Amino acid sequence: MAGEGRRFGAINNSTREVRYFAREYGREAIAFLAEVMMDVKGIYLDKDRLWAARELLDRGYGKPSQHLRMEVEQAPLALQNLSAQQLAERAEAIAVAMRQAADAEARHQLPAAPTAIDAEVVEQPVGSAPPGKGPE
Repeated sequence: MAGEGRRFGAINNSTREVRYFAREYGREAIAFLAEVMMDVKGIYLDKDRLWAARELLDRGYGKPSQHLRMEVEQAPLALQNLSAQQLAERAEAIAVAMRQAADAEARHQLPAAPTAIDAEVVEQPVGSAPPGKGPE
């Protein structure tokens, strides 16, 4: 049907064309990375040599898996108690954090600590006081 765009996961034709032309330089690019890593002439900084080594390893063996550990210090947020607006805000915060993490990974940097997700608001049942705000 017209106007629907391409299906999810499909590569658009311009991306395919760019990849095709970029692959013509694959051998030269790998040779350059190896030259930087080996630094026979002594002209590259250590950080550049390390970067080149990582790039070569990523292309030869794939990127290493990244394990994340998260500890939750408060009770889980009950999604059924949130309004549609609050759910939309949570979803947007998660989407922003995921884009930041993907951008950072593309630049081989650690992502900045998410700020929007850290400040979660837990709705209290009617008649109960927030923690630390009521009779002990």
